[in-house]
Amino acid sequence: MLKQRLVYGALFLFIAIGALLVIGEQLHWWHLPVLESLGEAVLIAGLLGLTVDHLLKVRLVKDIAEDVLGNLWGIGAPQEYLKSLNDSLSSYKAITLSLNVEVTLDWQDDRREAIRVTSTTRTIKQNISNQSWHPDFPWVAPSVPGSPGSSMKSLELIIRRPASGQRAPVEIRKSWGSQELADQIDLRRIDRMAAGREFIARNSIERVVPGGTCEARFKAVRYRYPDDMMPFWSSTPALSWMVTIKGNALSELDVRCYAGTDEIQLTQGGRPPSFEGPYGFTHAGVALQAMWKPKDVDTPGSANRPGFPSRLRGGRR
Repeated sequence: MLKQRLVYGALFLFIAIGALLVIGEQLHWWHLPVLESLGEAVLIAGLLGLTVDHLLKVRLVKDIAEDVLGNLWGIGAPQEYLKSLNDSLSSYKAITLSLNVEVTLDWQDDRREAIRVTSTTRTIKQNISNQSWHPDFPWVAPSVPGSPGSSMKSLELIIRRPASGQRAPVEIRKSWGSQELADQIDLRRIDRMAAGREFIARNSIERVVPGGTCEARFKAVRYRYPDDMMPFWSSTPALSWMVTIKGNALSELDVRCYAGTDEIQLTQGGRPPSFEGPYGFTHAGVALQAMWKPKDVDTPGSANRPGFPSRLRGGRR
């Protein structure tokens, strides 16, 4: 009982300190924007701790506080999360703890009319609701006309159940190769949600229990134009992203990456060359977009994304 009171006391202290810092900046008691960001981060941790399932309180508050506070110094600080949290946190069934995206850009052939895009994603979601749910099934967008078409190469799901009472944590792994996925999934189907549900039922995939996590590792291939883009979506609030872009076409391409309208600062390094960049918090439904075009093509750019064709913002998919 004493431990529980201490936990709740710490949560209310988080909320009080966070509110004080946010309100103080709004009322110009001080003029340090970082204090407002710090207040939002602390307030987020406190409010989440009071709204999610009791089993998750201590761990989730710690994870979120460490992640958000670590991103206050210029990388994706969650400036708008407070309003979103108050409006709709109760409707979220999960939070994405981390989402790693690796994009490999290779020319399809010597004609350089299309790029073979190999994407590898690793997503970890935690169940913060009081009900179990099935993992989301990933999908692959269509490829450009005249190409070999899109394909799924591999999928691995790792479902972890938290310790409960005398029961130890449980980890359940299932994986599928390219042929198994091709035999079960027709990427030409329009009703992809129904196709995903059928796959989950056919393979008897476990539900993610409250407090549990689901890690999905997915590899797919698509063919895109030399001046094109590749979006990656998170259906839940995501605490952190990491994007890596590489491939033999990279030396001939101008590459950029955006989270919503914010450009992600990519750092070049490695042999062969690659680009890598982290990003912090994003709201549910925000897309990370990898964009590229040949370096020798001078095309009019949009106002928000200079140097890239404006049609990429809402054109080809």
